[in-house]
Amino acid sequence: MFQNDSRFLLFLLSLVLLLSACTPQVTAEPTAPPTTTSIPTATITSTPSLTPSPTPTLTLVPSETPIPLPASLTGVVSLSGDSVRPLVSVVELREAESFDLLAKGDSNTRGEYRIEDVQPGKYELWVLITTKSSMVSGCSDVRLPDDTWKIGVNFEGDKALTMENAYLSKALFLVENLQGSDLHAVGFYAVLLDFEIASGIENKFDVTLVCQ
Repeated sequence: MFQNDSRFLLFLLSLVLLLSACTPQVTAEPTAPPTTTSIPTATITSTPSLTPSPTPTLTLVPSETPIPLPASLTGVVSLSGDSVRPLVSVVELREAESFDLLAKGDSNTRGEYRIEDVQPGKYELWVLITTKSSMVSGCSDVRLPDDTWKIGVNFEGDKALTMENAYLSKALFLVENLQGSDLHAVGFYAVLLDFEIASGIENKFDVTLVCQ
């Protein structure tokens, strides 16, 4: 009985040793001290832009010279004598030397005329006295406003002539002597050379002829 007990104890002891040898041992590893986490610094590198380069634009420098603006010409054409009466007329702006008609306006029964959209500059001003080859009714002659004016005759085919220091009677006499030629008068005018239109304003100019 004792012998059996001894064997049993020896068996238990061997079993305990065997289990101890097979049991894994847990070794506590040292804990690493906390470390400060460093935030990586982002490095920004510029890459070539794919946007096309801006096209150079031309900047206009303001000019010191003002741009001429269209103007207008208004006024009254009248015939003075014992009394002043309006004259139904045609006021024309013609180019100097070439006689090209650039603008015109008809006067009404009150003698008022108006020409719009006139380019500034110098013109010849032609004011119609009569279209007939005869004296104006009620006058023995028609005199110009002053010595700066001329008597002008307009012929068919845009031909013309002017006379200095002349009255309407002198122009009528000249045309009468031209009968039989190919020149046919279509109008007798008071002509003012170097007539200037100012830029961008209403130019007012009255014309008064003298009935003698």
